Amino acid sequence: MDHTDGVGGMFATQVLPYFHPPAYDLFCQFETAVYDHLSA
Repeated sequence: MDHTDGVGGMFATQVLPYFHPPAYDLFCQFETAVYDHLSA
């Protein structure tokens, strides 16, 4: 949730352990895509 930019999103996985590097990389790509879309 980003109140400043007025955007919210959800990224969910079923991966253990919690900090699974490939899942974290996908989350970063998701976040980047959202903000790239907002700035377009």
